[in-house]
Amino acid sequence: MLLVARVHGAEVVSRICTACREYEDAVALALISKVDAERLGLKDGDLVEVSSITSVVTVKVKVSDEVREGQVLMPQSPWSMSLIPSSWASRPYPRLSGLKVTVKRSSGEATSLDKLLHS
Repeated sequence: MLLVARVHGAEVVSRICTACREYEDAVALALISKVDAERLGLKDGDLVEVSSITSVVTVKVKVSDEVREGQVLMPQSPWSMSLIPSSWASRPYPRLSGLKVTVKRSSGEATSLDKLLHS
């Protein structure tokens, strides 16, 4: 289940440095539980594909004690928002969490901001 959360400072960084590598490093993340990381054979910094009914993004994984088993926490960003169906995002108070996603190891490259903005 996908949870989307605001990250302290991410909004300011996105306005100042939308195309910067620092922005991508700060928000192109999927946080998962230790249990899920062990089951998938993942460690901090590995690339994973996060897939929803809408799209697939490849981001770095971060293992967290604060994420429950079976959940994926992603900062609110172009990466996480691309996974949300447009029917959810068009509401006055969009539902940004609770979407079923799958996570698997990726051997490809991370999805770039440029690709998200121009696809």
